[in-house]
Amino acid sequence: MDYYRSSFYCTFLILLFASIVSPGKKDKIVNIIACTCYLFIIFCPENTRNIRYLDWAITTPILLAIYFEEIDGELPKLFPLIVCVDLAMISCGYIGGSFFYVGLLFYLMLMWLIYRDSFLFWSFSVVWGMYGVAFMIPNTTTKNMTYNLLDILSKAAFSALLQKEKNMFQLPDEPP
Repeated sequence: MDYYRSSFYCTFLILLFASIVSPGKKDKIVNIIACTCYLFIIFCPENTRNIRYLDWAITTPILLAIYFEEIDGELPKLFPLIVCVDLAMISCGYIGGSFFYVGLLFYLMLMWLIYRDSFLFWSFSVVWGMYGVAFMIPNTTTKNMTYNLLDILSKAAFSALLQKEKNMFQLPDEPP
């Protein structure tokens, strides 16, 4: 059995399911975009890297918007700068080589800009930091399977976490 190809199918199905059950419009959009990108990866595996980075360039600003709406209730005034730092980080990863280290600096700057003492921040920082660890994996198959798992955590599991937090703070309805 080809576990590598199967990991893309599984990721596609999980993201498809998450896009159906996501609690809000924006996280639903993130999962639909990611699901569509995985569909392209399945049919055009030779373009996996390009499709993956395009996915991240589109979905991470949306994820950051969702993050701020959940934490602060609105986007901060620095949001355009935050998106630029995010896209610079992704671009450095795409270029690769020694730009990886510049990307790490952008990651640290991004985490400083979005810091809020919350479980959501720490979830973000750990999962997004793991992308940098996965980047250093020399074996392409293992690297891509790790990216698949991280995409599930950062998109589908993020949607589930948001739903859980929303349900956690809702009071039960009073009986009539």
